[in-house]
Amino acid sequence: MHVGFPLRQWLNWSIVAMATYAWISTPMLLARGAGFSYEVAWGIGLVSGSLLLGAVFWRGRQAGSVLIEQFLSRLATLAPIRIVIFGIVIRVAWMLIFPAVPSSDGAVYLELAGSLLNEGRFEVAGTRAYWPPGYSLFLVPWLAVFPDSLVIAVSQLVLYAIGGFGCFKLAERLSGWRSGYLALVLFSIWPNLVALAGTPRKEMLIIALLPWVCYFLISKSIGAIILAGCCFGFAILVQPSLQLLLPVTLIIIVLARGQGRYLNAIIFVIASATVVLPWSMRNVDVLGKFVLVSTNGGSNLYRANNPMATGGYTPRGEVDTSHLGEIEEDRTAKELAVTWITENPLKFAVLAIEKQVRFMGDDAVGVYASLKLGKGSESALTYAAIKLFSNLWWVSIWLIAATLALKKSKNENYHYLMIGWLYLFSIHSIFEADGKYHVPMLWVLCVWMGCAMSQNNPQRK
Repeated sequence: MHVGFPLRQWLNWSIVAMATYAWISTPMLLARGAGFSYEVAWGIGLVSGSLLLGAVFWRGRQAGSVLIEQFLSRLATLAPIRIVIFGIVIRVAWMLIFPAVPSSDGAVYLELAGSLLNEGRFEVAGTRAYWPPGYSLFLVPWLAVFPDSLVIAVSQLVLYAIGGFGCFKLAERLSGWRSGYLALVLFSIWPNLVALAGTPRKEMLIIALLPWVCYFLISKSIGAIILAGCCFGFAILVQPSLQLLLPVTLIIIVLARGQGRYLNAIIFVIASATVVLPWSMRNVDVLGKFVLVSTNGGSNLYRANNPMATGGYTPRGEVDTSHLGEIEEDRTAKELAVTWITENPLKFAVLAIEKQVRFMGDDAVGVYASLKLGKGSESALTYAAIKLFSNLWWVSIWLIAATLALKKSKNENYHYLMIGWLYLFSIHSIFEADGKYHVPMLWVLCVWMGCAMSQNNPQRK
């Protein structure tokens, strides 16, 4: 699929911008965690970002080529299924070494899944539509078949395999077999994704769905477009913030060259709506008001935009709305958030920068979820070492991505995948942010890197 509007060059530069953000934000947050003052941490981050730009624009292109060539030369010529098996092995090893218990949001989704299975109702703490239902609906059949102790491990391994093959097929379709191979390898060994394997995280379901949405969308058959819409609709049930990505997707479909693009757009919308609307109708039935997916948008928006907001998670805003019914709380919280934003545009802008730093500055949420929240290890040194390793991988990937973005290749359609990354980056410049919020788009980096590395090393077969 070729999109006939001038986005490619802009998207190339957006990759350099995101890489710079990562190189500023990651050492800055690590410095804060080590006890450095806010000003010193910012100074460390700015120096690091300057080093990245210097590497990219001075000798980065040559250095990036060497790094990529070394990486390619060390890859074994294994079949994709063997790479997936290897990914499963290292995930099982992680779960055995650092056994984690469900915690935080993951524990709530498990409770809701159990309630659906055993009582046929979706309710927790007096709310009936606060939590999006997608991940809990996904967990229900696993709870019905497997012992509780195996549900998370087995379901997460299956999601890894689905997401891995999705990355392989998408990259292969966009840029050839080697691109798919490299995307699958990156997806399989990505430290943060490995560390997330033993915890109940809805992000892993999103990662499994979205590569297939893109793969089906660039296929020509009506059946594939229907599958894309169904997958995207279920992704919205898992993470409602993705609903605003639907108009962007439609624009790309319509502006893509080729016959039938308008029909494809209509079919995609109908298929997505077919999956989402039954839940919306259920909400009308139990709440007496139309709610597309969930009622948590208002409280999330207000907690992220009020005088007490920090950029990350806060349990409440300046005005406590928790005593209100969920419909009333959703409406009131939205009004409070909009009022604060319009009355404090400068504070909102400064807070948005902090949110962007948190979004791009840490790729170790899996380590935190497994070792800290999940109590997989009591060793502070182990936690610090693995967290540091995960973030070194993170900034290294962005260095190579930035150098590749400035190179010209024959086929650059894969650059459009960055729209998904930029979408979540923009959303979490408004809502609360931390490293977990970029996890649903890590597959984008895997596919993008696979395509870019293959395009810039055409001599290797």
